[in-house]
Amino acid sequence: MNIALLQETGRAMPFGLPALFYGALGALVVHLCQQLVEETSNAIDPASRVIRTSRAAFSIGGLVWVLDVTGFFIYPDLSTDGLPLTPALLGLLINSFSARLTVPTLSTDTHAGRVCLAALGLALGMLLGHAVLSFGFVPGTLTIEPSAFAASLALAVLLAAGLALKHRKARLSAIGSQFTPLTWRLKILAGMLIPPLHWCLVTTFPLPSSTELVPNSSAHLLITVLAFGLAITADQLQAIHSERRRQRSFRNVVTPGASSVAASQGHDRQLALISARLPELLHPKQLQIHFQPIVTPHQPKAHFEALLRVSDPVLGRINPEKFILACTLQAQGAHVDMLIIGNALDHLADWTRQGFDSATININVSPATLLEADFVDWIHCQLQQRELAPSRVRLEITEHALIANGGEMVRIIRQLKAKGIGVIMDDFGSGYSSLGLLADLPISGFKCDRLFIKGLVQDTRRQALLKKIAELAVDLGIPVTAEGVETREELDIVMQSGIASVQGYYFAKPMPAPDIPAWFAGQAW
Repeated sequence: MNIALLQETGRAMPFGLPALFYGALGALVVHLCQQLVEETSNAIDPASRVIRTSRAAFSIGGLVWVLDVTGFFIYPDLSTDGLPLTPALLGLLINSFSARLTVPTLSTDTHAGRVCLAALGLALGMLLGHAVLSFGFVPGTLTIEPSAFAASLALAVLLAAGLALKHRKARLSAIGSQFTPLTWRLKILAGMLIPPLHWCLVTTFPLPSSTELVPNSSAHLLITVLAFGLAITADQLQAIHSERRRQRSFRNVVTPGASSVAASQGHDRQLALISARLPELLHPKQLQIHFQPIVTPHQPKAHFEALLRVSDPVLGRINPEKFILACTLQAQGAHVDMLIIGNALDHLADWTRQGFDSATININVSPATLLEADFVDWIHCQLQQRELAPSRVRLEITEHALIANGGEMVRIIRQLKAKGIGVIMDDFGSGYSSLGLLADLPISGFKCDRLFIKGLVQDTRRQALLKKIAELAVDLGIPVTAEGVETREELDIVMQSGIASVQGYYFAKPMPAPDIPAWFAGQAW
């Protein structure tokens, strides 16, 4: 660095109360920026993500600009009265634009390399914004100190990349455990790096000192700048919170069957993570299918339910319900259902070629998929392509979905039944439907929700209820299956109630498709 130039225009790093105040302000800005990035990263659907990103970027750019402008006030030999408006506003635009380009990657990307590149872009935007501000003080040609520039860039990238990578690590941990936000200790440490960073910036673009060391007389400007930054941030955080509440209310309306998922802690973060990875996940090879036996004791029926298993190299194992919900909120529900159906039918065709041609399967589908205009013809075509009889496949749909979609759903079920494909009501008893509607639905069977089995051994009232359900099924001529049987005692009670078909861990956990023929052959029926 040019020592002579520093002696003329350089200035010592500030200490004392001004630097302490500036470091505290830096910690506050880090906290507010982190809140904005976190809210952006929790967006699930693309439209919501765009809205939150725009708001967060404008606020983060404004906060960085506020921090930069405020930094000029901590040097007693630098007058801030002469800061022109045009360079100041241009610096604000540069910071906001660089934030808009980089915040989407910093907030949602799971690739560490891309996060670091985005941090570099944000740091370069900050340096360019500071250069424009400095140009406002010294019209003409600015002197650039290369070593100070390198130090400024290194500190800026260290701050941006370090915080972004910490945020990334916390987000990824939220897929399987409770989300732990950045600690105040880390934010304060980051804030303490702000004064030396600003000193490096001031040294990078040296500004002339006043002939006399007089206190700054522009306190009104400082107050205005701080008020501006805090006001826009508070407004944007409030807007993001309101938008998030609206999205949650909408989600509870359109996907009421996923209420148990929505109620879990940190579900927004998990859904947002899954949504960000959907382009990589929506491939048949990524969507693994396991099969769980549906057993009729003493009768060798090879019947299985196809269950989705999703694993990602970045997120690890993903809860299937959360994955399906994320797909639905991204308007990808029907697409993923068709991928799952095609995958399950491929396994069924493989079993047939191996001589295991008595197997039949149940496949879960969403109501939106069944209501697709060409779904009935599509699944019939899929069966024909694999030379599979329609009777070997049954579709499962939840009780609530059947009731909520009314006559249109009944029409589709009848069309499927005409093609030889039965529809099963899943989770019977978990909703609030009228039993009278059960007689009007053209279903091929229903499955008692596992809540009926929970505590069954000790609860005589549940045992009596299970018997009534079995009697109702016999009267209506509709087969019934009990889900969630895990012990011999539960199996005995279910059998005594009159329910002949059972599914649960007592017989087997879901297994990969290649293991199914050997498992069935090894059973002593």
